Amino acid sequence: MNTYYLNDTPLAEFGFVPGHASGSNIALSGAWDMPARTGETYRKWAGEDGVEPYVRPDDDYLFGSREIQLVGNLVADSEETLYEKIETFRAFLTGLPADAFLRCDWGQWNVSLRKEVKIVPRKTIAAVTLAFTEPAPALPDFSDATGPWPRQWILASGHWNSFGVWDDREPWYCAPRIGAIDEWLWESFGLAIASTGGVWDLPARDELPATLLSPGASWAPGGLGPHVLNLEGALSAADMEDFDRKIRSLTLLFGRPGLRKFRYRNCEYGIFAPEGFKIASIQKRSRVYAKFTVKLIEAYE
Repeated sequence: MNTYYLNDTPLAEFGFVPGHASGSNIALSGAWDMPARTGETYRKWAGEDGVEPYVRPDDDYLFGSREIQLVGNLVADSEETLYEKIETFRAFLTGLPADAFLRCDWGQWNVSLRKEVKIVPRKTIAAVTLAFTEPAPALPDFSDATGPWPRQWILASGHWNSFGVWDDREPWYCAPRIGAIDEWLWESFGLAIASTGGVWDLPARDELPATLLSPGASWAPGGLGPHVLNLEGALSAADMEDFDRKIRSLTLLFGRPGLRKFRYRNCEYGIFAPEGFKIASIQKRSRVYAKFTVKLIEAYE
């Protein structure tokens, strides 16, 4: 069983037993989400189709906070002992500094406890929900990630063979093809894409001011609005270390400057992900599985 620490204090000291986050069999959720970019990430011009993305290297590439939730139970031998543990636990949380760190076997996060802590006692067990804010998530360095993808990068786990070919058991890199993003297969990230919602949708048109009405027209049509694609898939990894590596790779993919080239059904879309992505329903078994969702916006540069 994983042990969770707040500022090097094991929560087990208070009788804390990790529970299961919603749809998951581990206690932690939100810790592997990619946070959204802050500020204005694109501009919609009423008379033009789509949006103008702010994805140049010299644009402000700042990311917001990340919400991390830890669920579990305080367990005691009797009701009286349970209420003593609750009071001790509440006092410990109250005494935390503004910035603390949460850690377990799978990583460490610099967090603050700003939100309400839910504690619901029932006989000798009290359900606990801790909602942390990670104000400045540790993300890959995007400053040198503006050039073409290298064939050997964070995902690679093989070696160069005697013929000068990268030898790896996984299909990390491919020639441009249907279903790929940039020149990478989704399988390279451990992803199996299950749905591509919105790909065939036609966005609504903007309405221009009435002063631009054509004679006899009931309204003044402008450009098409943002074309939004919602991708969902299943992420699979060998273990939590591999899971973390794949998450970092996905973060580097969607967080780096520029537009990604998403290929689907012989069409190519220039997309970006200003809202980051979500990782949910983590299942740690013989392998690690999770649900992956990302909102993409088609754009032009």
